[in-house]
Amino acid sequence: MNCFKVREIEEKDNAQVESLIRTCLLEFGGNREGTAWCDPDLGRFSEIYNKPGYKYWVVENQEGNIVGGAGIGPLTEEVCELQKMYCLKEARGTGVAHKLMNLCLNYAKRYYKKCYLETFSNMIAANKFYQKYNFEPLERPYLETEHFSCDVWYIKDLSKLQFAAKTFAELTTIEVYEILKARAEIFVMEQNICYQDMDDVDYKSLHCFLKEGNKVVAYLRAYYQDSDETAIRVGRVLTLEHGKGLGRQLMEQSLPVIKTRMKCSKLCMDAQTHAIGFYEKFGFQVMSEEFWEEGILHVAMETEI
Repeated sequence: MNCFKVREIEEKDNAQVESLIRTCLLEFGGNREGTAWCDPDLGRFSEIYNKPGYKYWVVENQEGNIVGGAGIGPLTEEVCELQKMYCLKEARGTGVAHKLMNLCLNYAKRYYKKCYLETFSNMIAANKFYQKYNFEPLERPYLETEHFSCDVWYIKDLSKLQFAAKTFAELTTIEVYEILKARAEIFVMEQNICYQDMDDVDYKSLHCFLKEGNKVVAYLRAYYQDSDETAIRVGRVLTLEHGKGLGRQLMEQSLPVIKTRMKCSKLCMDAQTHAIGFYEKFGFQVMSEEFWEEGILHVAMETEI
């Protein structure tokens, strides 16, 4: 991934993007009527995708050549389409497809409720890739488009989040990986905390999280505080996307589950001071003066439940 740059399309990329798409279509027998091969706008994406509700990204290698791309465009007022997602062989398996997909979906969520796509059944790896992102197969096209030669159709609900509360033993391998990845992204990469994250507390914790597909987008863990089985400590609270209400959803769904499953009467936490107002909305009260922990100001907070 370090040798590739992902950025929005520019006018200078138009010819290379058209070449990229035609090369991939040839590889999978898509050089025929009813496919992107015959799209009249293949050579002018920088113009087509330069308006609200449209966006196209390209992948550039170290030599400055375009080796991948993907975009979002409207299908209806509430449904968008994942469009022209292709990567040359040199870019496959490098992680750039995941980068493109996340950019597309995050953008789509700003304007649409669902995301649709059309593809070919012989693009086996691509179909598996879409399914990993919880695109659900359709029996027929969502709408009749000019791509009548496509024989596989998918749609994804962009507003669907799943809540889970599990002990460590109940977590799947993928969930453990996604939880640890999310904690590293926020506490190590974003907040620059140098600490031992895997501290064995996970084994005795109840892990509460929101996920979109396999991706954990909000998380916290709860565990009994020392020998006091009436007090639960909450920690590692995070959201990957700020300002979208994920933290509120996480707390609203987690607190009743913690109370029921762990049979406690009090919750405590060491909260970062910038989040005091957020936790106060859920009944937490400040119980200490400010103190430094891992280079960040915290306060102790508690609530009765």
